[in-house]
Amino acid sequence: MAVVMLHSAYELACKEGPPHKRTRTARTAKGRGDASAVIDDILARLHDDWDLSERKAQLRNRFHDKKRYGKRWLILTRALGDSLLFASSSRIASVVHNTVFTIDMLAALTYCVQHFNPAALRILQVLNRSASLILHHGQTGKLDHNHIIAELRTLLPPRSCYSL
Repeated sequence: MAVVMLHSAYELACKEGPPHKRTRTARTAKGRGDASAVIDDILARLHDDWDLSERKAQLRNRFHDKKRYGKRWLILTRALGDSLLFASSSRIASVVHNTVFTIDMLAALTYCVQHFNPAALRILQVLNRSASLILHHGQTGKLDHNHIIAELRTLLPPRSCYSL
């Protein structure tokens, strides 16, 4: 979830504009774009020693990687819901982290789940309200665990299918 929040914060900061445009001060480095200024501003707020840091390039690279993963998770969660962050398999996580799997492929994956895997989609839908309460509001008290479990059980095949 943290990488999704990081990417969302980055998008918001880009919409607001880089710090030098908000405060009307000049840029400090020639040839650096607005996105770089936004990233530096975010990193400066996160790292007290940013101005003294010899790790700026390393921190910028790490930021870009995390932001990229956040964008990819965001594509999936916007289409399938926040519950995907809780219910996804390690295979989905590796798809997100494998940049050979393109953004268009991620969109195709969400389309396939939405249109050709109703069982998986229904499980995600049952869990979405709970995931949103936890992720966006930090609340677990409003969750009716028994109701959630009962709903999920209705999605399972009859018990006789499990016996040999």
